Amino acid sequence: MEEWKFSRKSNPNTRIIPVGDGLNIGEENKTVLIAGPCSIESWDQIEEVAKCLLRNDVKILRAGCYKPRTNPYSFRGLEEEGLKMLGEVRKKYGLKIITEVKDATQVQTVLKYTDIVQIGAKAMWDYGILAQLAEAKAPTLVKRAFGATTQEACQIVEYLLAGGNENVMICERGIRTFEPNSRFTLDLCGSAWIKKNTNIPLVL
Repeated sequence: MEEWKFSRKSNPNTRIIPVGDGLNIGEENKTVLIAGPCSIESWDQIEEVAKCLLRNDVKILRAGCYKPRTNPYSFRGLEEEGLKMLGEVRKKYGLKIITEVKDATQVQTVLKYTDIVQIGAKAMWDYGILAQLAEAKAPTLVKRAFGATTQEACQIVEYLLAGGNENVMICERGIRTFEPNSRFTLDLCGSAWIKKNTNIPLVL
């Protein structure tokens, strides 16, 4: 792994990802909280969430507008209408916004309204999205796909780094196992491996 940009052998210091207004992700001994609903459903809902985050000193709001649901009958998000609500929340309350991009046609629209772009687990290998976000150099959160190894997830991060985007984080969101009573299992050993061997900020 010595030749990889994500390797601690290449750069032993954890990458610092600036998201604006002096807020950085990856700083040593400093935990940054990200909170919010799975999907934005209405203005009243997201405004109430924003007020709650401010009361609890949480500076980054996460909410989905494009939802790649496993169930085809589930709510799939408000799309650009939801993005506009997030943009209004950002302007009104000063919160930083993270939301997911589902396919490459949405990247430029999502970039208008957010501070961090999330590549969801189902889109981890979407090279159209990766190419656009590498070029945009926007802060990007890669969620590890539920069937991907830690090495594969880190190589997706490397794809962004190699394309010129140094502002990349990785999210350990759980992997599929034989356990039937929970949706996914948090890979604590994988998380420890990422922390030990890579300089990528880790989000759990």
